[in-house]
Amino acid sequence: MEKKYQYSFPYARPLTANTLCIVGVCTCLLMKMAVENAFHALGITDYSVEPATEDNPMGSRDSTPDVIFCEALRIDELRQRVPEALVIEVKDIANQEQIRQEIVRSFLSKGWLREE
Repeated sequence: MEKKYQYSFPYARPLTANTLCIVGVCTCLLMKMAVENAFHALGITDYSVEPATEDNPMGSRDSTPDVIFCEALRIDELRQRVPEALVIEVKDIANQEQIRQEIVRSFLSKGWLREE
C-alpha cells in the first residue's frame, strides 16, 4: 500500500521551483516535466516550475525560488550560493520514483508534507 501525504506549504502563494541545467544539454526541460509529474502524483497542485541555468539559478524570477532541482555535479556549491532555497538532487531524470522520493524526503524534513 502506497503512503499518502498531506501537503502544507507555509506561504499563501504557490510553491516556486526551478530546474537547473548544469551540463548544457537542456536537461532542465526534461527535469521540469519530471518534477511536475512528481508533484501531480503527490497531490501538489499549487506550484510554478521554471527551467533555469547554473549561472542564473533564479531564472526569470524576481526572488529566490523555494526549491531548486539539479544534478549532483555542483550541488554543494549551489547550496552555498543559494542557501535560502531547498536544493534537491535529481540523480536520474528518467527515474520518476526516485524524484518523487527525494521530494517526499526533502518536503517532510521542511514540514511541507506529512504522512496521513
